[in-house]
Amino acid sequence: MKGANVIFRDVPMYVMINLISGKETINELCSERISIHSNIHRYLKLFEKYGLVKRIRRDGRSWKFSLTEDGKEVAELIKRIHDRLEQIYKSI
Repeated sequence: MKGANVIFRDVPMYVMINLISGKETINELCSERISIHSNIHRYLKLFEKYGLVKRIRRDGRSWKFSLTEDGKEVAELIKRIHDRLEQIYKSI
């Protein structure tokens, strides 16, 4: 992941990539890279404002989120760039 992290080191990019991978809650979006709930929540609210993410339902105390059509398009592009950079990094 080092090669892709040079360009995609911000939390928002990983949130988008994780959302397209099917993760729905803030707890699921946490990983070794992004472990602060408040950061994830802040970016989800921002993505919701821009129409990239929508809250779909509440599960107990936490909301579930999904990508809108525009959000899916953006997340797929980010993932393609990320994956391509990984290929380049591994070939060096």
